Amino acid sequence: MQKYLNKVGYGNQQIGDKIDMFWLDNSLKISANEQLDFITNLYQEDLPFDKRNINIVKNILINQKAKTAIQAGKTGACIQNGKVLVGWYVGYAVSDGKPYTFVTRIEKLPSDDSPKIGGWVAKRITKNILSDLNILAQ
Repeated sequence: MQKYLNKVGYGNQQIGDKIDMFWLDNSLKISANEQLDFITNLYQEDLPFDKRNINIVKNILINQKAKTAIQAGKTGACIQNGKVLVGWYVGYAVSDGKPYTFVTRIEKLPSDDSPKIGGWVAKRITKNILSDLNILAQ
């Protein structure tokens, strides 16, 4: 895992103590701009991996497909002490042949007691924005 994080320069490239939790436990840190660069490179097939494998990942990410549009992405979260502090939705959309890449990152404010944060919230926000922009698959 460390080899591949280093290979693509993904965030701070830290996997921490638990190989199966670093993307959730705040060991791996990545900015929204770094996420956008990564998803754009994935969409453009400009990563140091076999194109076939990149296309498999791109297809796995598809959430919604219509005649002239595709919306694809992956949710994520940062959890500390059992609480979700950050929600992510990262992906791409293609509408009438025009590609768009996006990153939605939402953060829980220290004073916010609301449990409504996480990747699913970021995804809902993103879908609303894509719909408002007439990009969302119809």
